[in-house]
Amino acid sequence: MDIVSRIDKVLMPLVTTFADDAIQALSRLITSGGSFSSTVLIVGGGGGAGSTKYGGGAGGMQTITPTITIGTAYTITVGSAGTTTNGGNSVFNTTTSLGGGTTNSSGGSGGGSTSATKYAGTAGQGNSGGAGTTTGVGGGGGAGGAGINGLAGVGGNGGAGLQSSITGTAVYYAAGGGGYAVANPGSAGTGWSSTGYGMGADAGTPANATAGVVIISLPNTYTGTPTSSLVYTKTTYTGYVVFTFRTAGTGTVTF
Repeated sequence: MDIVSRIDKVLMPLVTTFADDAIQALSRLITSGGSFSSTVLIVGGGGGAGSTKYGGGAGGMQTITPTITIGTAYTITVGSAGTTTNGGNSVFNTTTSLGGGTTNSSGGSGGGSTSATKYAGTAGQGNSGGAGTTTGVGGGGGAGGAGINGLAGVGGNGGAGLQSSITGTAVYYAAGGGGYAVANPGSAGTGWSSTGYGMGADAGTPANATAGVVIISLPNTYTGTPTSSLVYTKTTYTGYVVFTFRTAGTGTVTF
């Protein structure tokens, strides 16, 4: 065996061991203290039908841009759809989007009214529901606009939802439901969908409210797998990876 072969035989195991140790140390550093900029969409559950008066207010809608620290557990709540009640609140860490108001109730967006009183939405999250009468309920407020007033025998239309492109495609969230009237119920606000998130109960379809959602978008330089007590789905688009939490409940996520 020549001198070069002898040196290789001695040094190569040492080099390999050093490289493995360096990779493991770098991995520990990244997973314990790295951070990523993020965008998080938080939508509360839609307001319920309020004893079949409909005009449910949309769930509150907020978009925030927190720094996500790797290895830190963050609280997530996905708000449930209201039935005859307000929708459930949705939460990411310390930010809460309120559930939408049922008939005659304030919320993320206010529910439609059976009187001249308008029920408020929450500033930065949604808009008020429309005034109305007992025979023509006001429309529920939406994230993109207030509910329309109802008239005697004519329900008010719901307030418009608001679009977000957090998943890579522009999608409407948090539209208000149309108010009840026997022959002329109001229509749902622009963007309302029975498969959407944070939609108020609608008399025009008619249809129940829908649950909220929490969506977290990270740059695709994040290549880890989050651990969470909640179910989530993962999607990607150019430059980003997106985690969607859509099942009502409370838990944590750690990136």
